[in-house]
Amino acid sequence: MSPQITPGYWKCPRCDSQNTYFARRVVGQVGMARPFEVGNVDMAGGVARNVEKDVALCKDCGERAKWIPEVRIYSPDEQRRMNKGWSVASILFGIPLAIFTIKMSEFGWAAEGYFLMFLSICFCAGGLIGLRNASK
Repeated sequence: MSPQITPGYWKCPRCDSQNTYFARRVVGQVGMARPFEVGNVDMAGGVARNVEKDVALCKDCGERAKWIPEVRIYSPDEQRRMNKGWSVASILFGIPLAIFTIKMSEFGWAAEGYFLMFLSICFCAGGLIGLRNASK
């Protein structure tokens, strides 16, 4: 069974309307300001350009609309299956990391070895806890 997907949409933060349109608006400026002197007064000059982009606007009130992303709703069986996959991947990553850390400690790199060993233990423990919860 595939997940239920609620598609994304534009929504006005002021009036909660989904009735929107796109128009070009100034969203910022780019350029470099250079100081220069005119008589005894320091002034800032330079080149600045406005940046225009297409933005979503509410038809009812004119406010810029915000994008609400899609939502995926999974069944409990699908969630368990996905969690089990991530748990197995965590264990399969943690064990080689532990082996690499043990081999690395033979070369005298103790400071890095402690952190990596702690990391590998966390990966394996997290994977085992995830497998236990996924099997319930």
